[in-house]
Amino acid sequence: NVRSDSIAVDLHDSATSIEDAAGLKMLPAQVAQKLTTQLSRWYDVFNSVDGPATITDAWRGRSSYFSGKRVRVVLENETILGVTDGLEPEGALRVRRDDGQLSIVHAGDVEQLRTTT
Repeated sequence: NVRSDSIAVDLHDSATSIEDAAGLKMLPAQVAQKLTTQLSRWYDVFNSVDGPATITDAWRGRSSYFSGKRVRVVLENETILGVTDGLEPEGALRVRRDDGQLSIVHAGDVEQLRTTT
């Protein structure tokens, strides 16, 4: 979403826009150009020596909850409750389940949960 007025009313509680999140007013063409530039840059990094590790490290440095955050992960056939426990070398999320088991999440909906006191 580029502008907040493009978000459907029923999504206002769960969606945001570049305009709201970054305080920037941009045209879709500007967003496309910047996105293309960054995708090209990171594709070059990916194809370099140690590229995947470099990308994982960069993601880890920017993530607000790759480790130590309570989450619910909804997968195709199950829902996992636990705490994020870092990343696998290829970038999959590790989640320490409430029963202590470690799950590796390659794809799913991850929602950060509020901690209870």
